[in-house]
Amino acid sequence: SLEARNINAPSGEDWHVLAFGEVTPAGAPHHGAGFLELDLDTLHTMDTAHPTNLYGRIRYDFDVSETEPTSAQPNTVDTKFMGFYVKKTDKDQTEPMNAVYGYERYAGLAGLLSFSTDADFAGEGDTPDGTYEAFQVTARWNENGKGIGEAKVTGGSLPALGLQEYTLTECWADSAGLYYQTFHKDEVHNADGTVNDNVVCGQESSCPVL
Repeated sequence: SLEARNINAPSGEDWHVLAFGEVTPAGAPHHGAGFLELDLDTLHTMDTAHPTNLYGRIRYDFDVSETEPTSAQPNTVDTKFMGFYVKKTDKDQTEPMNAVYGYERYAGLAGLLSFSTDADFAGEGDTPDGTYEAFQVTARWNENGKGIGEAKVTGGSLPALGLQEYTLTECWADSAGLYYQTFHKDEVHNADGTVNDNVVCGQESSCPVL
C-alpha cells in the first residue's frame, strides 16, 4: 500500500491510503494474479496547493498466470472506474462516471474486449437531455485477425423516443498486418418490435463465427 498525509496537516494527523494491492506469483517469471486500487479522491486532498485533476477510484484486477492462455483459462485484465472524472478547468465535465473494461487473451493472440458505462447519448432531436442510457461494447477476434464487434445503447430516454435499442455491428479481417472492414450495419429497434436495418458496407457472411 501507499499512504500519504496532507502536506499542511498538523503533527499527529492520520495517514491515508492512496493505493493498495496484492500480487500472487505464478510458476513463471512475470506471471501471476492480483489487483491494484487507486483512491484518486483521497489523493486530491493530499496537497491542496497543487491538487490533482483526477477524481474517483480505479481498480485493476489481472490474471496472467497462464504462460499459454486458452479460451478456458485466458489472461485477463478487468478495470473498474468508480465515480471517476477529470477536471482541468471549470468548463470540464464533472459528472462522475462508472464504467467497466475487460480484456481476455487466448491462444495465438485471439482475444475478447468489453466496455460498459452509463452516459447521456440520446434525447429529443438527437440532443442529450441529462438522462443516462446504458452503453456496451464487445469485440472478439481469432488468431487469424478476423473479428466482430458490437456497440449497443439501451434504456434511458430511448423508450420515450419510441425506441428499444440502437446497435452497431462491425466485422474486420487482416491481411499482412493491415486490418480492414468487411461488414458494417446499423440497427434501430423500435418500441413496436420492428427493426430498421442500414447495411453500410459488406456482407454479414464475411463475419467470423466466434
